[in-house]
Amino acid sequence: MNRIEISFIGGGSTGVSQRLRWLPSVILLALLFLAVLPASGQDRDDRYLKVFDLISQGDSLSTSNKQSAALAKYQEAYQGLQSFQRDYPEWNPRTVSFRMKDLSDKISTLSASSTGASGGGVAASGSDKSGAASSGGSAATVKLLEPGAEPRQPVRLHPKAGDKQVLTIDMKVSVETEAAGTQMPAMKLPAAKITLEVTSSSVSPEGDIGYDLKVSDVTVEEVSGDQALVGAAMKSSLMSLKGLSGSGTISSRGVSKGTQIKVSNSADPKTQQAADQLKDSLSHLVTVFPQEPIGQGASWEVKMPVKTEGMTISQTTTYKLASAESDHLKIDTTVAQTAANQKIESPAMPGMKMDVTKMTGTGKGNAALDLSKLLATEGTMEMHIEMNMALNVGGQKQPMTVKTTQEIQVGSK
Repeated sequence: MNRIEISFIGGGSTGVSQRLRWLPSVILLALLFLAVLPASGQDRDDRYLKVFDLISQGDSLSTSNKQSAALAKYQEAYQGLQSFQRDYPEWNPRTVSFRMKDLSDKISTLSASSTGASGGGVAASGSDKSGAASSGGSAATVKLLEPGAEPRQPVRLHPKAGDKQVLTIDMKVSVETEAAGTQMPAMKLPAAKITLEVTSSSVSPEGDIGYDLKVSDVTVEEVSGDQALVGAAMKSSLMSLKGLSGSGTISSRGVSKGTQIKVSNSADPKTQQAADQLKDSLSHLVTVFPQEPIGQGASWEVKMPVKTEGMTISQTTTYKLASAESDHLKIDTTVAQTAANQKIESPAMPGMKMDVTKMTGTGKGNAALDLSKLLATEGTMEMHIEMNMALNVGGQKQPMTVKTTQEIQVGSK
């Protein structure tokens, strides 16, 4: 049985009901295998105008010789136009096709000029073989550490349009909170299961993969007695994920090029929060591969910022290719996270600011991949994160610590 164990130490509050407010952020930060996308809520014309504006911004940046920033704008526009085309296939198809071709040419030109070779938008440059790419609005940097044994070959995802995956994510969480010097009793949360459906909707000539995603089911273990209140709160938090759907684009090397989630304008704040928290998670579900050919024993690292609850975390993931048989790979993973001193809004008490004074994390895991599928078919991760925080109450800073242990099992149906 595959299992992911994730431990957190972070901010808390002084009461059970307030502590439960941490659950969405704690759980969603730990869901390294989920992905959904930011709310759009725009009508047809507004969406097309937004794409046109992004193209104009890219053109202006390119003229100013800011090629990296221009590339990011073009990639965002391309993803938005793909989504627009899927939702409104009858709207000026010739115009949309022209824009798609124009954007594809611009992206290819800028990618080639910055990398010297095509590769899904993550560049290789200089002797350190590192590169940068847009990933849902945040920069991912890839560096090859060891090429591995011969024979070596480029590793690329190649699902076919229409291919569908159904993943299940089983979670168990326990939480310990210390606030203002008071240690709260350990709290085990009910087990939960999320079912995720992902369909590869398109594959571009450059290998970019468009996908559609839906959280088709969420179930939470029924509990009684002292755990009944906890179970009800957790169920309420997680059930807001059910039915969320969206679309996005990932390069053949696993680099996210943008995502969107469908959330109605009338959606309650809990649903909006769920969508926001899942925004950047897809990058953790898909392994990012290096530009260069690799063989068994190869290792590489991916550095990228992760944002959650208004906090920016620097994350470094190191991959090692344990085995490769045709399209079937097994990869070992280690993760390191840090966060600089920063202020965030308290999830327990909205409107109040908290100081993140220290946050470090380490983790390890593994994944089984089939390159003909978009997502890993199964995987494990053990992770430990330490975060110390302080809340300003009555002009005085109250220190807080939350220790959360999470077990996640991911499998395919």
